[in-house]
Amino acid sequence: MSEHLFKFLLSELKTVRLHYKHPGCGAVIEVTADRLAKVFQEGDCPVCKLPLVPAVKGAGNDFGRLADVLRAFGASQDVDVEFVLPPR
Repeated sequence: MSEHLFKFLLSELKTVRLHYKHPGCGAVIEVTADRLAKVFQEGDCPVCKLPLVPAVKGAGNDFGRLADVLRAFGASQDVDVEFVLPPR
């Protein structure tokens, strides 16, 4: 049986798209990976202003941490991170 997979390297990730599923909002927001922390620095949907992820006391901004990780791995000369998406 052959298997078709979609693969891409972290270095190829340029845009992050968020689909906010809160009833009454449904915003779809695209932002470049390097602007992720700035656009979502409050951790709220820019459209309806409700939290994008459940608040965890003392956790800080999840999008800021994600942006930091993307930046760190993107700058690494020693490792490539590859995402493999299986067929549905």
